Amino acid sequence: MVMDMNTLCDLCTVFDFGALGFYGSDRPLDQRPHVYSLQERTFVQILQNLEHCIFCRTIAEFFSDWVRQLPQASISPENVKVEVKPYSMENSEGETKARLMRLQVLLSFPTSSPEFHFSMQLQKCSPHPPKVSELCKRESLIDSESGEEHAYGGRLRPLIADTLLFCKWNESCRAMHSDACSVVCSVGGQHHDLVDVEKWCVEDGSQLRRLRLVDVENRCVVEKRCVVEKRCVVDTEDGSQIPRRLRLLDPEYNENSSGYVALSYVWGEPKLKERLKKMPKLRKLTEDDFRKPKSLTREKILDTIDDAIEVTRSLRMKYLWVDCLCILQRDGRDSNPLVAKAVEADQLEFLPQMDLIYAFASVTIVAAAGTDASAGLPGIKSGSRTREQKPFTIKGVSLLRTLDPEGYDRYEFREKMRPSYLADFEWYRRGWTFQEMLFSGRALIFTPEQVYWQCQKASWCEDGLWEITKSPIIYRHCFTSTELRHPWASDASSFEKIYRKLVEEYSARSLTYQGDGLNAFEGILNALRRQAGQDFLWALPISFLDTALTWPCESSVERRKEEQIVSTYDHLVPSDPKPTRCPFPSWSWVGWKGKITFNSNFGSLNWATVGLIFYYLDNCGSIVQAPVQVHSNHFSISQREESLKHLASIEGSSSALAFDWKDQSRTIITPKDVPKSVLTRSIASNILFFWSSSAKLHIRHGGLDQIVISTADKSRELFGSWSHMPIPLLA
Repeated sequence: MVMDMNTLCDLCTVFDFGALGFYGSDRPLDQRPHVYSLQERTFVQILQNLEHCIFCRTIAEFFSDWVRQLPQASISPENVKVEVKPYSMENSEGETKARLMRLQVLLSFPTSSPEFHFSMQLQKCSPHPPKVSELCKRESLIDSESGEEHAYGGRLRPLIADTLLFCKWNESCRAMHSDACSVVCSVGGQHHDLVDVEKWCVEDGSQLRRLRLVDVENRCVVEKRCVVEKRCVVDTEDGSQIPRRLRLLDPEYNENSSGYVALSYVWGEPKLKERLKKMPKLRKLTEDDFRKPKSLTREKILDTIDDAIEVTRSLRMKYLWVDCLCILQRDGRDSNPLVAKAVEADQLEFLPQMDLIYAFASVTIVAAAGTDASAGLPGIKSGSRTREQKPFTIKGVSLLRTLDPEGYDRYEFREKMRPSYLADFEWYRRGWTFQEMLFSGRALIFTPEQVYWQCQKASWCEDGLWEITKSPIIYRHCFTSTELRHPWASDASSFEKIYRKLVEEYSARSLTYQGDGLNAFEGILNALRRQAGQDFLWALPISFLDTALTWPCESSVERRKEEQIVSTYDHLVPSDPKPTRCPFPSWSWVGWKGKITFNSNFGSLNWATVGLIFYYLDNCGSIVQAPVQVHSNHFSISQREESLKHLASIEGSSSALAFDWKDQSRTIITPKDVPKSVLTRSIASNILFFWSSSAKLHIRHGGLDQIVISTADKSRELFGSWSHMPIPLLA
């Protein structure tokens, strides 16, 4: 039976499919008709309307796709809930507001634990959607379809990606945005004057003087000297000056296309396939072999790296940076102490400079799909993508299912802040990849069914006509938080805000090796040093050390522990079943595994404290005093503000907590004050030194949830409860 494309059931007739699409200057938001309200129904109702409703049949086909991806053996339709609702994307920048309206179908299985959600989005398209392969034949992708009615409309992508599209994206970005997308250190989206290139490359040894790279033409590892050009160009939008990119000293390389591509991916545990592949790593034993032309054969490297080599070639670039092939890796098979020292020196040179490596990359390839390095990049090899696009028409409106990532997850779609479209992927949950994306000015993001382009000015995708300039721009970043799109701050107030945000986001991610806890965040600290003038001690800002020590966390945190790893012929195995604590201090959040949450109870880094003066050991073993914190008199929580004001009036101080029990006669710490047995310990650099005073306090129950804390002579008492911050009162 041939179904009429205009036939809908009573439940689906309420949807105004014609209201889908783009609303901009030619189609203002105030003229947008009422689209539809949230509608919930059971899947049984969908099945009852299959024969006479084209939209119900579309949902049923979607359900079949969903069931095949679930880990359960079977799902009963009676237990599936269906929600149909509008989904909108809006631009947050520019004077002209715009919105892209789509239709979202959400399937859920509420009786499972955890509850599963799976969503599908439908986008508007032209009656004959353009094909990516046809568009790539044109001289330019930009504004390739005339008329705003086509802006952000759906298009057809091939199962095997047309890599010419990636090359055209890169060329279009460079032509339209100049070097604006090469700079990621900005405040509020505005680029700062970075004429002084020493802000990027400090003379204390953090400058990138050399890089190992994979030569994708000769398939081998090479080493190149590199410099940062000091001549600048002007951003055409805000007039600020921007430094040129990192240049590789390669006389055979075309200057106009010089640079390299970086790969961001998940190591994982490579699966054993037919050829028993293993993770390729640059070791002292393999370094000479990897430098030989054609040494990096497909049999020696995993699919993600092999595919990245092909994508780099398609971008018409010669070099690819991959961590496992460009930084010496530990090898448990070699017991030579000189080799161990060489590997340690190599990692100390490059690991703290991940910010520069990714910031100076021309493009970053993001392998978001897959849980390990054997997953490959979907769309590069045959069979790696499976979803065929089938446009259909309802009441004269042509629709196409989007290729945005979909899957079962634990996110609540009713939340105001939508999760990132990458949130379900292992790549998004890993610690190392966090800073890799933060510093990537341009990125090709590979998801299971389509590739995205993301730069500082635009976001494009394979399945939609997003390469437009004549209509208001809708920008979709993989970081949903705007704070993470322009994170680098230069003043104290904005520094605290972004520092807290970065720590919260990073601490929620996971690491394979807990000993990487600081290294995977070091690039972020380097950027904060340059942009905000802050220095750090074990990831805590030294200028706010006394308040930073009070970082809050969830109750589930635990100390970072690392298994001692040795290498066998095929893989890494733990040598000791009992993990040991990582060499991080307990007083820093970096020494703990788990979510750090700076909620309102934390207050501010600028809050007043008892004014302890801290000392620590620097890299040379000298005792150094941390800067004395200058406190602000402005607080955000009224209860604590009143408490501090009251306490200040008691102590006769108007600006800080000056307790009369505190011994002010001894504040300076010298080597004579610290036992030699402490200074010679392996954890000496983890120790904070300070003078303080002690007091004997009595705590008694004051009734209900009240507590009373008093001095030994009961001359002072502090009243409070277990549910809120104690407020000091006169006895």
